Amino acid sequence: MEYRIGDFSQVTRLTVKTLRYYHEIGLLVPSRIEASGYRWYDEAAVRRVTLIQKMKGLGFSLEEIQGVLRGSQDDSDLVAFVRRHLAEVEGRLARDRAIRHQLTVLLSTETGEEIVKTREESVSWTTLAETRVASLAFQGRYDEIGARYAQLFKVYGRFVSGPPLALYLDPEYRESDASIEACVPLRAGSPSAGKDGVEIKVLPGLKVAQVIHHGPYDTLGDSYKKVFAFLATQGAQATTPSREVYLKGPGFILPRSPKKFVTVIQVPVTGS
Repeated sequence: MEYRIGDFSQVTRLTVKTLRYYHEIGLLVPSRIEASGYRWYDEAAVRRVTLIQKMKGLGFSLEEIQGVLRGSQDDSDLVAFVRRHLAEVEGRLARDRAIRHQLTVLLSTETGEEIVKTREESVSWTTLAETRVASLAFQGRYDEIGARYAQLFKVYGRFVSGPPLALYLDPEYRESDASIEACVPLRAGSPSAGKDGVEIKVLPGLKVAQVIHHGPYDTLGDSYKKVFAFLATQGAQATTPSREVYLKGPGFILPRSPKKFVTVIQVPVTGS
């Protein structure tokens, strides 16, 4: 059975323009060509088109398909081509996963401003909802927390649902042995168990005195001073752990001036 090029186009669901192009590059040669230049195709051409379409669906380029078909008689001859193509696909997947991770981290650390949309720096009461987090506890210096966030985002980045936060368990400032928990909030469907020292836990809902701090971390003490002055007027006393939510930090891709840092300080209380 032979098909005129128009009928063959209907059978294979390829346009005449595409069939002519395949002929030009030597990928699909007609079974015969009339003196007028009119192309005819046979059943072998139908089978070849089916194979071409399958390979295109697997991500092979037309150039690769030509190479495969030129040197292959059956599936066993395709093994080397398939292995090479599989390695390329796996390489792309690894790169895409890395990019996805970086984009997720960027979004999770840059969309937290919905929590607080004001520059008001006065202290106020607020009630925090329960929050499910991945937590990494450590003892050390305050500036070591960045490495813990990197560890958390590496494993849980695709599950993060908001900006990172920290729990400070000490009732006073400590230089080198502070008890700290680096945390990232998790969305629904995230892992139920932690690994590599990470704990999946639910932070309780509670009443806190809250203030928004604008500026570098080394001036956070000024905002804590405001909190303690506020609590004194309310007849309340600070307790632990205090929380800091990092709405805007140093910047994940582009460095940010410390003057533009935004940190939410949340201090739980007793006696209110």
